[in-house]
Amino acid sequence: MDDHPIRDPRILEALEACRPGKDDLSDPAMERLATAMAASPELDDLYERLQRLDAALAAAFRDVPVPRGLQERILARLAQAVPAASGETSGPAVPPEASSPEVSVCVSAGSPAANTAAIAPGIRRRRWIASLGAAAAVAASLLVAVWLDWGPGPLGEDVDWNAAIVRFGADLQNGDFGSGRSAETAPSQYPLSLAIVPYPGTTWRPVQDFLGRSGIAYDLQDAWGFRATLYVVQATAHLPDAPDLYQPVLATGQCAVLAWQEGNLVYVLVVQGAGGEYRRFLNVSGGPVV
Repeated sequence: MDDHPIRDPRILEALEACRPGKDDLSDPAMERLATAMAASPELDDLYERLQRLDAALAAAFRDVPVPRGLQERILARLAQAVPAASGETSGPAVPPEASSPEVSVCVSAGSPAANTAAIAPGIRRRRWIASLGAAAAVAASLLVAVWLDWGPGPLGEDVDWNAAIVRFGADLQNGDFGSGRSAETAPSQYPLSLAIVPYPGTTWRPVQDFLGRSGIAYDLQDAWGFRATLYVVQATAHLPDAPDLYQPVLATGQCAVLAWQEGNLVYVLVVQGAGGEYRRFLNVSGGPVV
């Protein structure tokens, strides 16, 4: 068996179970992981990246308001899905190892390792949780499906790009611009486009109801003080696969709007200045277009 720690499922299981901001590595159950990290800079780097990702995702979900009608939609889907799941449940009401002082569990909220035991007896614990918690698992999956509407949908042909300028202006006025966290901690499913100059101090924050979608926004400011926000949402649209260097989709109200599609993501860049200021934020041959 390959003894490389990155490929050891027991090491990866313990790694994912560690909670951000907690001293889980000092737990005796984590001794194997701590030893492996001390001997492997690659594993130590992976641990740090997972910690940053879990912390960023947890913070993002705390900031997101609950959509209106979400409870009713979840209950309606749950009523259809739970009977099938409950027919598969079986097992004792109390796991035999639940009262054992030798079992130590560290749970990372918002991570795939939630409710996962960090040592070998935890395998039996997970089997018990899987059988007893089938209905809860269905509810959790339905929550994700309802929240994200299960995949990107079309924006349509008649997008009101003025709404992007209005949102940008409101973000500036309300103090939302620049209020987020470092761009390095942004969720991997919403990456900063390579077409954008990653100026120092770039931050990201979650956004709701941007063109009818939820996503994130990157706030940028160049060396001359011009400000811009790159909104990123999961959607499909009739857009080019790169920003147009010479023709914004809209230039009005002392702002310019550029929009393009990369995979299942729509990028909308709103920049202060209705002239060519937007080119300062576009990355061509490793630098801004000026």
